[in-house]
Amino acid sequence: MRNEKGRSGRPYRRARAALKAKRLPCHICGQAIDYTLPPTDPRCFVLDHVQSMKYGGDPLDPRNHAAAHRICNGRKGTKAVSDVVIIPRSRDW
Repeated sequence: MRNEKGRSGRPYRRARAALKAKRLPCHICGQAIDYTLPPTDPRCFVLDHVQSMKYGGDPLDPRNHAAAHRICNGRKGTKAVSDVVIIPRSRDW
């Protein structure tokens, strides 16, 4: 049976594309996201699940999706955004 509630497949790719089209800033650090960066760049766009799937967040629910930088999302991990400490980049000081 196919995994209907995961981060793979057409529904997830559509959700990611819809969020990317909105060109929102990172919901974790508040900085703008360069949507032209390659997916391996730490400052590129990724879809973040506001409530981690580990704690019951729905991977396909648009209310659980937010735009984030890859590096910010990695620092957040499975924590809530309010528990993340964001250290400004040197050029922001």
